[in-house]
Amino acid sequence: MRKETNYLNKITYIIANHIKSNKTAGKKLLKSGLSLLLVFMMFFSVLPLPAKAAVPEITSISSSEGTTSEGIPSGTSAGGTQVTIKGSNFAPAGQIKVLFGEIEAKVVSVDTEGKIITVISPPYPSIGKVNITVKNFTGETVTKEDGYEYLKSSPEIEKISPTKGTAGTEITITGKQFMRDIDSKNKLLVKIGGILSTKVTFVSSTTIKAVVPLQTSGYKEIVVENPDGGIATYSPDNDSERFFYEKATPTILKIEPSKGPINTQNEITIKGTNFIAGNYEETSTPITTVTVGGQPATDVVVVDEKTITAKTPEFSTTGPRHVIVTVDGINAIKENGFTFISNPHINSLDDSPPGIAPLHGSVLGGTTININGSGFMPGAIVKLGGTRAKDIIVHGETRITATTPPYLPPGSVSVTVTNPDGGEAVLDAGFVYTQSQPEIVSISNKIDKSGPATSSVLGGETVFIKGHNFESGVKVYFAGKESPKVILEKTDTYDIIKAQTPPSSNEGLTTVRVENKDGGFAENDNNISDMQFSYIRSEPSIESFSPNSSSTVSQGEITILGSEFMDGAKVFFGGLQADDVIVSQTSEGKYQITAKIPETTTPGQVVIKVVNPDGGETVAENKFTYTKSSPKITSQTDSGEFAPINTEVESLMRAKVNTGTTVGGTPIRIEGEDFSSKVKLLIGGRSATNIKVIKESDKHIITAITPPAEAGERTVEIINPDGSTVTSTFKYVVSPTITGITPDTGTTEGGTTVVIDGSGFETNPNETKVKVFFGGVETYDVNVESSQRITVKTPRNSEGAKDVTVINTSDYGSFTKKNGFEYTLPPSNPAIEKIEPTSGSTAGGTQITVTGTDIRSGAVLTIGGKRATDVKIIVDENSKKSVLTAITPPGEAGEQEVKVTNTDGNFAISPTPFTYKIPEKALALVSITPNKGSIEGGTIVTLYGANFVKDTQIEGDIFKKTKVTIGGNECSEIQVLDDLKTIRAKTPGGIEGPQDVIVKIVKVDVSQTPEKELEIESQVVLKNGFTYEIPQ
Repeated sequence: MRKETNYLNKITYIIANHIKSNKTAGKKLLKSGLSLLLVFMMFFSVLPLPAKAAVPEITSISSSEGTTSEGIPSGTSAGGTQVTIKGSNFAPAGQIKVLFGEIEAKVVSVDTEGKIITVISPPYPSIGKVNITVKNFTGETVTKEDGYEYLKSSPEIEKISPTKGTAGTEITITGKQFMRDIDSKNKLLVKIGGILSTKVTFVSSTTIKAVVPLQTSGYKEIVVENPDGGIATYSPDNDSERFFYEKATPTILKIEPSKGPINTQNEITIKGTNFIAGNYEETSTPITTVTVGGQPATDVVVVDEKTITAKTPEFSTTGPRHVIVTVDGINAIKENGFTFISNPHINSLDDSPPGIAPLHGSVLGGTTININGSGFMPGAIVKLGGTRAKDIIVHGETRITATTPPYLPPGSVSVTVTNPDGGEAVLDAGFVYTQSQPEIVSISNKIDKSGPATSSVLGGETVFIKGHNFESGVKVYFAGKESPKVILEKTDTYDIIKAQTPPSSNEGLTTVRVENKDGGFAENDNNISDMQFSYIRSEPSIESFSPNSSSTVSQGEITILGSEFMDGAKVFFGGLQADDVIVSQTSEGKYQITAKIPETTTPGQVVIKVVNPDGGETVAENKFTYTKSSPKITSQTDSGEFAPINTEVESLMRAKVNTGTTVGGTPIRIEGEDFSSKVKLLIGGRSATNIKVIKESDKHIITAITPPAEAGERTVEIINPDGSTVTSTFKYVVSPTITGITPDTGTTEGGTTVVIDGSGFETNPNETKVKVFFGGVETYDVNVESSQRITVKTPRNSEGAKDVTVINTSDYGSFTKKNGFEYTLPPSNPAIEKIEPTSGSTAGGTQITVTGTDIRSGAVLTIGGKRATDVKIIVDENSKKSVLTAITPPGEAGEQEVKVTNTDGNFAISPTPFTYKIPEKALALVSITPNKGSIEGGTIVTLYGANFVKDTQIEGDIFKKTKVTIGGNECSEIQVLDDLKTIRAKTPGGIEGPQDVIVKIVKVDVSQTPEKELEIESQVVLKNGFTYEIPQ
């Protein structure tokens, strides 16, 4: 439909509708509207109708590169061919598109008559026939099916620049028909000397750039392969035009290890650059060779261009040697790159003289030994089982004397001699640690009597243990529990121990263990009468109790007097167990129990029974009487009424009122007497919710939430399970409401102007009758604009969402918007004061502590740019210091930046970096057995892993030790076994639940008390490896 017809129809429609709705005005509009309509009709009558665009036609297509055998115009898939399309009705250039398949070609020109189009063919990802489509800007389209055929490209290389270079040089290749990558599989490739370039850049169909790969020197052929398979080879006869690869200069960055013993072929790894693998073409001569100290290395393997492995030649003298890597005739020299060190030797035990003499000694250490061999140097260190010996004297190249260190367990250990230059000799099973062998003959209750012996499970009794080979410092264990008091006396006939028994929860025959200081032990044989020991059960009794009666709900305290009550005893009233049981002794020496009388629902008499933890029990002769309860309300309002108290108004305004909102939800408190823990609370006949009863020594307290009710006074009814009741009143008022808070966020510094919208706000022209609280803090800048709007300024408060409360002071009607306002911290300004420790293993896993200020919850700790794990943050409210603990991530050796970033993006960098160190051996922790124990500690555990270390003296008072922590608390009695894979230790006390187990290798200063940790060399964590339990 013609456009002008649409305009006329719309105008006519508007005029007609206006006349219909307003006849008076319509008559006027009709006259003016008809005139306007005539003007429009005259205007559009002189406009010519738009002509419909003609559809383009294609009569022929020709290519500057000719046609195929089928007569189809063609060109290479590299594109760039000039194509002429003839036909009619072509739009001008800039208003027309030409597509080869789905790819748009570049339109060069369209003649003025719209009959000839000249285009440049685009590159195409495949070979074959494609449709040619011409599309005018008005949408008319014509397609010539199979109008053009793409042929395989025939790239040519005309020249390169520069014509000389080495590995990493970028050359420019100029030519024809180069193609860009089609996809990840069909890519533009360049080979130089038969080796693929590491980086190829397509610039245009006539220019590409390529980076020269590593290879031997000489003239090199250059090959370009297009993604469609078209290949161009460049190897001109004129040498001045060919590419010449100049020798690359190798470098040596590192040699590992950097030292090794003389008279040995040491395996080494050389790190560097520009190493070339293989032999020269058609020869067995390697391109890369290695010499050490001028002698050729053997077993040389070029792993890659950055790595070589080889074996050093053998040298008979110590000292540093140059290491030279020769690649294609070019040398890289690492001066003094490898040092040959001494190669000491310890004689075998069968030699004369033997390697070690004497061969045996106590596990307590202190034995002087001779070490015989060769190659010993002044300053050599001696270790037995990994523990450094004392009093080391090197008497010459063939003899050393030393004093053995303490060591457990007994048995054979290796002896190691390490020279100052690192040369080392090891004699496996070179020394045998021995241990005492004590013997138990009898156990009795009196020194002049024979066995068997007994003790109360309460412990604290004395027994006498006779035997042989008991030593000073001996310990005695009863069923694994250590005696708190041991006295040793030696006679001509026996060694006699006087030991005090520890408490026990079990009766019957018990194992007694005597253990000398060196770990040698003996245990009694309970099959032999003289050696038997038994725990016997207690026999408690009740003499009296007071009071002898109470109400069913009072839950007051009862005192029970008697004998042999044990800690942990339980008290029962009929079938009900009492709480808060405490066992003690009176000044007269009698046993006493205090306990909370349990609630019951039925008045009457019950039996009182005491049961000790060992099972000994007793029942009182007289019975205890429960009487019916008499509940009473004692909490008073400010007006003197005994009634529930609105705790929200009380906490905010220090006013005691018994009013609340009709919608319910008001928190209340009722103080009084004789309230049951299972009390029912009704207000206006409806049940209150969230009822809780707290029983103090002088009063009972009920807290609850009111139900909804209509305005006015309502009866409050308290009902105990035994049927006793007490009543009061509670007044319901129509409270204000909050419908909006704008804005609903501000800083903890306060001062934010807030608009509170709602209803029922009390208005008074003379004084403000409304109070407003943010998170319990009153704001004193309140402006009641109307009963529906208040403006306030926020008070200072802590971070987080806060309740907003509005209270009308005339009737205490209140409304609280839960989490109605969010306090946010102002922008942070973190700072780091110190970090501990300042170093750790490159493998990560070190527990680090960062101390500073304004480090906030959610902060991220990075070390060397890598994120730490298990981040925990504690802020001391008094000092405002922030303490962040975390586990370090793996890192590269050397100093690394320590950075803390708060959630708002502000960060702090430690003035002291964290130094990563490569551990001598990787520390590992696999398991802990048992993996659970008492929160009181004292559980003997065994840890399994690898590369633990025994206490080793480094210098003076500086020692290297293995330490174990559970839940952050240090274990005691740590013992690393000879295999260096096993640790035995005693657990510290801890918090109930799973805790991390950490094993760390540390340097400590033993001259300080307690010894000070100087450095954590390595650390490993077993997450949640040990679970603390409350003893039953």
